[in-house]
Amino acid sequence: MKKKLIVAIICLVAFLFNLNLKANIEGRNIIRKTQAGVFLAEKNLFDARFIMRFKEDINLSEEQRKKIENLLLAFEENSIKKSAEVKIRELRFASYLKSEKINRKKIERQLKAISKMKTDFLIDYINYLLDLKQIITHAQIEKLKEIKKGIIMEFIKSKKRNEVIH
Repeated sequence: MKKKLIVAIICLVAFLFNLNLKANIEGRNIIRKTQAGVFLAEKNLFDARFIMRFKEDINLSEEQRKKIENLLLAFEENSIKKSAEVKIRELRFASYLKSEKINRKKIERQLKAISKMKTDFLIDYINYLLDLKQIITHAQIEKLKEIKKGIIMEFIKSKKRNEVIH
């Protein structure tokens, strides 16, 4: 009877461990998929600094320049505020974990709040990139793609030259 109980406990522990491991892996996959989505958006959309760096090459109008500069300024201001809020909440959370009495419900609420803030920030970032895309014309977008491709090709060539030297 004791052997059956021990075997049952071992099986239960192994099952719970497997479930926990699976949940951790799936959780990481969700994060990776989100990061991959943002990465793809960044590859297909252009940041204001990149656009402004090549403003003459793509013939930005003065009106477009002003809109892009205003959008960049607003995004950066919002970004700084949100990043600071997230860091403050993370610090509070870390200090809360050091306390002797830990309320799991409170921990869950804090983690959900921090995660929501980070998600909102990602959404703001993608919206910022999409807003920038609406300011520039299709021809300008195509020119930026060519410029970006050229930069990437130059980088690859320089890496190959450096590898030969080493």
